[in-house]
Amino acid sequence: MMKKVGLTAVGILAITGGNVVVQATTEFPDAGKAESSVRVLIEDDGEVIIPPVDPGDPEPPIDPGNPNLEPGLLDILYVSPLDFGTVVINGEEQVIAAADDVDTAGQSFSPMVTIQDRRADAQRQGWTLTVRYEDDFLDGAEIKMNPYIHSGNQEDFGIDPGGEIALSTNATIFAEAGQVPYARHTVSMGMAQPDQAVQLVIPGEDYASGEYTTTIVWELTDGPLG
Repeated sequence: MMKKVGLTAVGILAITGGNVVVQATTEFPDAGKAESSVRVLIEDDGEVIIPPVDPGDPEPPIDPGNPNLEPGLLDILYVSPLDFGTVVINGEEQVIAAADDVDTAGQSFSPMVTIQDRRADAQRQGWTLTVRYEDDFLDGAEIKMNPYIHSGNQEDFGIDPGGEIALSTNATIFAEAGQVPYARHTVSMGMAQPDQAVQLVIPGEDYASGEYTTTIVWELTDGPLG
């Protein structure tokens, strides 16, 4: 609503030499000033899209359960859980492959992690994705990953894999994008190479029977580490 400008008139009466002189002054508080409101509502497209690991092979579409429904401009959209099933200890070293992930339509796919970077050009300075255990897991055993990033994503977005990883409670680089210019993107990265699997390596030791669990912590950092 436009603000109304008020008007005040003041009359001053002076008597000089029998003549009457009237002097009037007019004041305009806030003269030439008005106010109006401004409003804009910015929304995202409301859709979280999880692309396949291979951008050239988009079928079947990936629709995993429990994606990040309210991601920020730089965020992790989805991470597969890891399930190594049931193992019978036999006194020898065993290498167990993680089961495939399954989406809401029952389609299976290799365990992966998906990130998005939708920052403006001036704000993008790369990113680093690290992975670690929250707590120690199955003392003496190791979970091994070998990050897979499709060559097209490596070239288009400057993303480099961190190489083979043996998880620990210390953060290890899974993948990173450098400071070279790159486009906004959403990228899925395999936790293992196409001809491999995420592995649980159990040494030839005795373990008490029971279920062993831990939490894997993924952290996405703005810019390169160090």
